Amino acid sequence: MQSASPFPICLVSALALVGCQPRQVDYGSLETRRSDGVVTFQGEPFDGVALRYDDLGSLVERTTYRTGRKDGLAERWHAGGTPGFRATYRGGRRHGRAETWWEDGMVRSVSHYVDGVAHGVQREWYRSGALFKEVRLVNGREEGIQRAWRENGKLYANYEARDGRTWGMRRSNLCFEQTRTALPGEREPRPLPYYADESFAPLWYDAHSDLPDGFHSIGSFNLVDQRGAVVTEATVRGKVYVANFFFTACPGICPTTMASMARLQSELGGFDDVLLISHSVTPEADSVPVLQTYAERMRVVSPRWHLVTGSREVIDDLGKRAYFAHEDLGEPAGNTAADTFLHTEHFLLVDRNGHIRGVYNGMNRTAVEQLIGDVAVLRREAL
Repeated sequence: MQSASPFPICLVSALALVGCQPRQVDYGSLETRRSDGVVTFQGEPFDGVALRYDDLGSLVERTTYRTGRKDGLAERWHAGGTPGFRATYRGGRRHGRAETWWEDGMVRSVSHYVDGVAHGVQREWYRSGALFKEVRLVNGREEGIQRAWRENGKLYANYEARDGRTWGMRRSNLCFEQTRTALPGEREPRPLPYYADESFAPLWYDAHSDLPDGFHSIGSFNLVDQRGAVVTEATVRGKVYVANFFFTACPGICPTTMASMARLQSELGGFDDVLLISHSVTPEADSVPVLQTYAERMRVVSPRWHLVTGSREVIDDLGKRAYFAHEDLGEPAGNTAADTFLHTEHFLLVDRNGHIRGVYNGMNRTAVEQLIGDVAVLRREAL
């Protein structure tokens, strides 16, 4: 028997839906009582939701159990009521996404698990919102590029791991400045490439100042978002943003791509210098009220994520000449001559100066994870 919890615990189950009275109990023998004092559940293993309160009666923890093991959603809150932790369990093991937050509501960490083993991209942030580290794991072992930063944005760990072992490292202690040693025949790590035309051939420059005169940028535009607010090039000036194309009645790729945009909002929404812009390719149908209804359904957070519409000429020009969203990249938005503009599953990453720095398949989870990491790279770049 474990020591008694300092907090009263209340178990909610199918046996006790009314009159549950939180009380001091041992973790090994959770119980609920009706208002008349009759015990409605006692003992272990059990099914139900365990609720833990602080001494002021505020809920601080909620955990779902099945046959005595965590199974389902588990949540904890800070003393002020802000979220502190959320994860999903399966058979007593973490499975899926796990998140933690600082007391002020800023994201602290995002991790992913498969049957209790960390798997995928794991990220942590400082209280200030600056990215602390980005680790890629496969079945609990480091695999691929691993990075960490000081709070001022200075990279202090940057190395490759293969099967859990460092590869091409000069130092392995994260307390020291690190520089990744290039493998034989390999060039040193570089910033993100630039893209200047529809071929999406990567062009490499060490800094914005090295770009040739007249290098391709998104240029000026004038659109309206779901709130009726005007969105122009001034809206995104000095910010990193992700652009895509969709339409609200799309039955094909849009549900998946827009779900990916929603994930980007969840991962990046805490950063003031990051925006999302989704362009409607059926502006005649997607009016401001229609976009507002769609935004509510997608839980769009304004002004972090703009669903924009405008004249067909402006949308076409942006799609084809600015973002290079050509026919071979997407699917038809309609069947009539007026609907010949094709939208694409691709997401475009644009830097603070309006230059395209990445193109990603918005239907591919791995590509979206890479996009999230590349946003962090651009946030550290100077204007």
